[in-house]
Amino acid sequence: MDLHTIQRLLGHGHISTTMRYLHLARNRLTGTTSPLELLDPLPT
Repeated sequence: MDLHTIQRLLGHGHISTTMRYLHLARNRLTGTTSPLELLDPLPT
């Protein structure tokens, strides 16, 4: 998704706010396990 779309979805008035938010969020997201990773794989 492009940065301007994220900006509009978050309701930020300035792109710099969105950039700062994404920079901080990236650090938190890299340490978070996705719920999908916790699912058992389907048997083959």
